[in-house]
Amino acid sequence: MAGVEDGGMEKHVLELAAGLAEAGLAITLIAHPRYQAMLSTRRVTFMPVDLGKSRRNPMVLLALRKALYQSRPGLIHVHGNKAAAMVGSLKSWLPPVPLLATFHSSRGKASPFKRFDHIIAVSERSASVIRSQLPSIPLSIIHNGIQPPVNIGHPERKADRLLAIGRLVPIKNYSALIEAIRGLPVTLWVAGDGPEKDSLQQQIAQSGQQGQVTLLGHREDVTELLQHTGWHIISSVDEGGPYTLAEALLLECPVLATPVGMVADYLDPRWISSDSTVASLRSFIQTSITVSLEERQIAFAPAFARAQQELTFDAMCGQVLALYQQVCGNSPATEHMA
Repeated sequence: MAGVEDGGMEKHVLELAAGLAEAGLAITLIAHPRYQAMLSTRRVTFMPVDLGKSRRNPMVLLALRKALYQSRPGLIHVHGNKAAAMVGSLKSWLPPVPLLATFHSSRGKASPFKRFDHIIAVSERSASVIRSQLPSIPLSIIHNGIQPPVNIGHPERKADRLLAIGRLVPIKNYSALIEAIRGLPVTLWVAGDGPEKDSLQQQIAQSGQQGQVTLLGHREDVTELLQHTGWHIISSVDEGGPYTLAEALLLECPVLATPVGMVADYLDPRWISSDSTVASLRSFIQTSITVSLEERQIAFAPAFARAQQELTFDAMCGQVLALYQQVCGNSPATEHMA
């Protein structure tokens, strides 16, 4: 992976590499040195390459090519547009093995993936981008799964509480969400930290919403928070997964969301805002909060059940392993994957 962030894609790659290694595959992860300490297992061979520089930097591309050869791969799996562009540009100088890529976005250009043998999309929404731009490349949809969170058993949900989870960055659209609920009979908790913290605090103070909106900062008890809220709300303008959708559904917490990532794959259109603007969010939330807790649980029952089958980490790893076997044409346990 070529990122240097701490977002969902990076979390996915670290967890997937560890999970596949624990399943018996010989996994090499090529990434920025900062990620080595974040790996949860020593079974992954880590090869540090500073891929945070330009995707066209000849020295970085040379280092990447060297690392790929040294890993002696039976398959190369890359994540995200930047890594795809870099590996794709090196294809003629790489070992003759299958090239697999995961498209984590749900918009934009798919051209960086045009030299790959198979593409994984993380949602139907992202798959539609690949189908429209690269229709000849084989495509699979594999949703991001998580380790099932521990349910406390008898959650005490507060019907009028909304919980948003994620870094305080523009893509999460928290400024619009805060404005959208102004004057509505709800409270909003935001669990996360990030560069927008000061501006959001200022917005809350200027709009007189100190008693309505609380920025909780980074929290380690998100599972518990989800079991004491009436709605988990996703207000993002773009997402790949998101992970929090899987976590909420596995904990049987109802979800309201903008039309991003895999949201439409699991939620009824009734629970999806038409877009991420203030006006749309406000109208959407105003209508949704009139639904009782009991009605929400009944309405979301199919989504909760499907999440248990498809959004767990084991389910995701199983699908990736099966795909590796398919593209390699033999047992993945005998191959080395980079």
